[in-house]
Amino acid sequence: MIAILDDDDTHYRSDTSDGWGPVHAVDLLAEIGAPEAIEPMLDAFHCTEWDTIVHDRIIGGLQRFGVAAIEPVLEAVAQTENVLDRAALCESLSKLGVRDERLYAVFCSVFDEDVISGALLFGAYGDPRALPLLEAAIEDLDPTFDGPLGPRDLIELDAAFHELGGVYSPALQARVDAWFAEAEARRRPAASPTVRAAAKVGRNDPCPCGSGKKHKKCCIGAGPTSP
Repeated sequence: MIAILDDDDTHYRSDTSDGWGPVHAVDLLAEIGAPEAIEPMLDAFHCTEWDTIVHDRIIGGLQRFGVAAIEPVLEAVAQTENVLDRAALCESLSKLGVRDERLYAVFCSVFDEDVISGALLFGAYGDPRALPLLEAAIEDLDPTFDGPLGPRDLIELDAAFHELGGVYSPALQARVDAWFAEAEARRRPAASPTVRAAAKVGRNDPCPCGSGKKHKKCCIGAGPTSP
């Protein structure tokens, strides 16, 4: 299985015969939990892009190695320049179910570079020491409402804050509530004014003018009439 994972040519294939080989290899290696599989998985991570299936599967697979993954993944984080790739590797660390001061420190460094990625890590890791950092970020927030996902920065920061048991001050709660209300108002299309259609009068119906004649013999050519 490690040999399959080491074959770079298969990582980007999409056909079920070859493209799923590395994906299944990652899943099985993670299930077995053999520590010698961690380094090949990290190598494959660095050889693939974020939008390949195996790339995402590796992040999920590394979470299953527990303490054995800490050292090699931390080393990989230190050697990775792209902050989003570092955040992806840290996602594995945040879900190991292990407490280690080095993990919290590296999550803080990611938060300093990318607030949203760091907030996701804090929420997953579950350390309430991050609450002041999250609260300060929310205090300084200028939410963006026009993106396709709405105010993602607000949503992720608010979710992480509450996952860690945070409680807003009344003033900050009012601001957050107002932001979410604005997001909801922008999400819903503006209601169009309702135009009430006039009742249709048939040619042979009594004329609505009250003459007692059929409409075709009275006001049918005279334009709109009032009942």
